[in-house]
Amino acid sequence: MWRTIEFTQELVAGEMANLVFLISKEEGCSYNKAAKIVTEMMVDKCKEMQLAAIELKEYCKIHELTTTQKTAIEHYISGCNHWVSGSHMFHSQSSRFQVVRA
Repeated sequence: MWRTIEFTQELVAGEMANLVFLISKEEGCSYNKAAKIVTEMMVDKCKEMQLAAIELKEYCKIHELTTTQKTAIEHYISGCNHWVSGSHMFHSQSSRFQVVRA
């Protein structure tokens, strides 16, 4: 069984505000299954953000936005992309989310 260090520590401390824990309780499934569900949810949200970026770019073309408006939208999309990649980097490198074999 695989668990993150932080998740195990949160369980020991009685912390219940962890999405894996909440889904496990709500769905009546194992922590591993809940972790897979959370991962799928995150992947789906990232795909939705990528689609939204494409749609925003199309919106700019269809509605003939000004250069200033297009630039603002491009900066927004870029900011979202940086936020997602930064979050991914943090979660993949932080010891808080290190996976250990239980």
